Amino acid sequence: MKESFLGHLKTDGQAFIKVMSFARTLGKLKLEIRSKRQNKERQLKDIGSQIYKIYHSEKTLDGTRVIEEVGSDLEAVQELDQELSALEVQIEEAKATLRNSPG
Repeated sequence: MKESFLGHLKTDGQAFIKVMSFARTLGKLKLEIRSKRQNKERQLKDIGSQIYKIYHSEKTLDGTRVIEEVGSDLEAVQELDQELSALEVQIEEAKATLRNSPG
């Protein structure tokens, strides 16, 4: 009986450790996602502000001029989108690992 109890306790402890590790990983990934989303929002606001300044000064929008002024910022937003997608994949992989792990 004592061995059965200790075995059960060990199994429950291992399951608890797996869940806590998953929770730590998930929390870290979600915090990183939140930070990147805030950065993306800030970038998009800056892009909008820059485009408005171009329009305000020239009373028209020329695509070439817009790309010259905000092209690198647009690329940065695309990079953030790719990073966000990769983080979402990591979350799904972590969930799958937890579901498929024994115990």
